[in-house]
Amino acid sequence: MTNLVGLWCNLFRAIEIAKIGGYSISVYFDGEYKNGFDDYLSIKTFCKGWFNDFVSDGDIKIEIIKPRSYEINGKWETLECISNRIEKSLQFQTPELKLHDYSEVLLKTATQKLDLSLSQVEKIKQIAITIAQMDFSKTVQAQHVAESIQYSFIHNDTRYNAESKSKMFGDMIQIKLGKIDKRPIKSAINYLNTLLYSKT
Repeated sequence: MTNLVGLWCNLFRAIEIAKIGGYSISVYFDGEYKNGFDDYLSIKTFCKGWFNDFVSDGDIKIEIIKPRSYEINGKWETLECISNRIEKSLQFQTPELKLHDYSEVLLKTATQKLDLSLSQVEKIKQIAITIAQMDFSKTVQAQHVAESIQYSFIHNDTRYNAESKSKMFGDMIQIKLGKIDKRPIKSAINYLNTLLYSKT
């Protein structure tokens, strides 16, 4: 297959943002996606030389899902099309971080509801600026913040980290596949104990 963009549109949107803003990306998938690691290798091979900043703990977090079919119906963008759009975005002046009222409210609500850290909030602002730049907007709008927020965390508590080849349990527990290390197991037990005692 020569063009994977149509299979994981959300991932290639994230890559476009990452290339404009100079961010790294971490890719996740859930346990139902049996070919996740193999497909991730195909993605990295497809992007090699064009985008190489896939890491285990990236600025942008994205979840890929198993395609219903690996046959792409219809026309999808090529890397060349995306690259042309990136060039146009880079020529546009970077917007100032001046959030509209709705954007400010949205970010405050997300911070409270999702219990975001200061570093997560700052990263959300940075990425929102990049998305605004891609829209040729002089200000950061609510839709830019909303899209940026979705890249700061993964909804699925139990998922696989494609780059580190590990299974994640929440944000605190990560166990490498293929070997048993007692340290993360002890961390998992301690974490579960804190959950039990916090409810009593």
